[in-house]
This record gives sequence, structure tokens and C-alpha cells, in this order.
Amino acid sequence: MNTDFFALNILAVSDCFDEQKSEYNMTANDPKKIGRIKSIYFNYHKLGQEHIYRISIRPSMIVVSEAFVEGYRNNKLKGLLFTKEGSLLRPEFLD
Repeated sequence: MNTDFFALNILAVSDCFDEQKSEYNMTANDPKKIGRIKSIYFNYHKLGQEHIYRISIRPSMIVVSEAFVEGYRNNKLKGLLFTKEGSLLRPEFLD
């Protein structure tokens, strides 16, 4: 049995959600709160130096940089699926 497991607690948070380009609905209970996200786009000028972070409007959503994806692939890691920007409900998974 393989016992080489690691866990992450991603503390970096970014306010990079592009409200103009993204498609989403507001919640019925709070018209100021974003509900279901149909497709998501980012304001890249709001991103920091991190390669993995959470989105402030949806902390359960984790975003990674191209460098993270490249390192993941180069090291032949397994267990994650990556989705392209703009295709949340109709995902176009990265190879």
C-alpha cells in the first residue's frame, strides 16, 4: 500500500473574479451574493505571485497557474483534473 500522501491548506486568496466576462446568477436569498457560476474568467492583474489560491467569492474553488499545471505534468503526478478558464459547466479538461 502506498503511504506517500500529502495535504494542502491553501491560504492564498485572490479577488480575481471577472464579473464582466463571467456568467453567473445571484442567490435568491441575497441578491448581492453570487450563486451558481456558469463560466468563470479572471482579472489577471489582480493575481499575485502564488501558483495556487482560492477565489474570494467562492473559497471552495481553487485556481492554479500554468506553471503549476506544467510542474504537475512534468512530475507525472495524478489525482487532479484541471478545467480551462471560461468552461465551468461545460468543462474542457486539460490533457
